[in-house]
Amino acid sequence: MAAVAAAPLLPPIAAPAIAGSAGIVSSAEPLLSYAVGIADEWNWLPIKARSPEHAIELWLSERGIPSICEALEDGETTEPCGDCEFCNAQNPDVVRHEEWDGHAVPIGSRLWCESGLGSICVRCQDEAWLQEGGFFDPNGRLVCVSCETPAEFAARNGRGDA
Repeated sequence: MAAVAAAPLLPPIAAPAIAGSAGIVSSAEPLLSYAVGIADEWNWLPIKARSPEHAIELWLSERGIPSICEALEDGETTEPCGDCEFCNAQNPDVVRHEEWDGHAVPIGSRLWCESGLGSICVRCQDEAWLQEGGFFDPNGRLVCVSCETPAEFAARNGRGDA
């Protein structure tokens, strides 16, 4: 599984998409919470699934990844090409997040980021991580440390003199 150091980024912070709709997963089944994606890519999603393997299936479906290699489908070869969207998505990381269990979907931005995962700064659209000084503004939007104003810095550090 992926280490926290290679924590994924989530595209804009509004509300992450969630796979595991009622049409795919019975509500009677106990679902576990996972983050699924490819390290250093912007394709991570929170997934509710029965198992890591099921989480990968749902992630592939949610991302619209084809179910077969393009070269195999076209009859060009009998071996996967290793370069198409299907081949590039075959080994996503699956990280179990017990702290998300019991939370309604979608997983909110705060919970996502407090779990050690990165997202997008609402101001500059660059990476933002709580571990690197990012913070949530009073409106609950993630801000990176580079976009922090002197007044915000003073308020967050217990000084009222901006």
